[in-house]
Amino acid sequence: MCTELNNKDEKQLRKLAFEEKKVIDQEINTLYKKLFQILVPKHKHDECDVILELVSGRTTGGDICQMFTKEIFEMYQNYADHKSWTFEILNYVPTDMGGLHHAAACISGDSVYRYLKFEGGTHRVQRIPEIGLSSRMQRIHTGTASVVVLPQSEKVEVKVNPKDLRIDTFRAKGAGGQHVNKTDSAVRIVHLPTGVTVECQQERSQQLNKEKALQTLSAKLYQQIIERDRSQMQNTRKLQLETRSQSERIRTYNFIQDRVTDHRISYQVRNIKEFLLGEEALDELISRLLESAEMEALIKHVENFKSFEEGG
Repeated sequence: MCTELNNKDEKQLRKLAFEEKKVIDQEINTLYKKLFQILVPKHKHDECDVILELVSGRTTGGDICQMFTKEIFEMYQNYADHKSWTFEILNYVPTDMGGLHHAAACISGDSVYRYLKFEGGTHRVQRIPEIGLSSRMQRIHTGTASVVVLPQSEKVEVKVNPKDLRIDTFRAKGAGGQHVNKTDSAVRIVHLPTGVTVECQQERSQQLNKEKALQTLSAKLYQQIIERDRSQMQNTRKLQLETRSQSERIRTYNFIQDRVTDHRISYQVRNIKEFLLGEEALDELISRLLESAEMEALIKHVENFKSFEEGG
């Protein structure tokens, strides 16, 4: 016995069907991601904590780079909070104008390196300085900030011979050029065989600053070990620029057009202020970078498997 549906019943059924389709699509997407993670070869450092370093670049004028470096550093600090990670500042050298020369932080938590490994590289900023000039006199200034992401592994111990170190001490400086204290508590360590230099001035204790500087030095030396083996992990780190080669920009923050562009995946985000909050917008971009890298790694994995079968 057939029962004809009236318009009201048909609309309700159609609504239920659309809602059910939405739920099924979400379940399919979740299963797709789980299958993807199972198939894609995992990076052996994905679960590691990281040392994050930022260095201000050069600009066509003003303090664009220093202010931008500070904004980027605070963005990652907020992102760590968003991901419930621990963010410990190891070094922070501000400028007299309120910007940031360079800084370093240790970020620890769940899969930190997995999420931050593609943030290493040159970040470019384009903006008009807020200096009170008339619109006719204002010009677009371009600057950069270099970001370095170093994985920390508890499984690998980097042995450093004390004879290979030159340790210097100096007075720590805070914002505005004021001394944090009157003693030479800040520490700079140079690894003589490699020329790697680190420094720390966050603590009032010289010993604590030395310990944190050694921690950063170990991470940098460990990164060199990784770079020697980079051919083995080339596919899973394709989007990550080499630590010592920061010549190519990975992302542009265009304040004039209120747009962030990641050049590796041609992905754009509107609303720079929201992006710099280091929350959902940044997390979405990082997720897309991960998906792109994992897809390339999966394709390469399948190609290698086919080559193995054909060769066998």
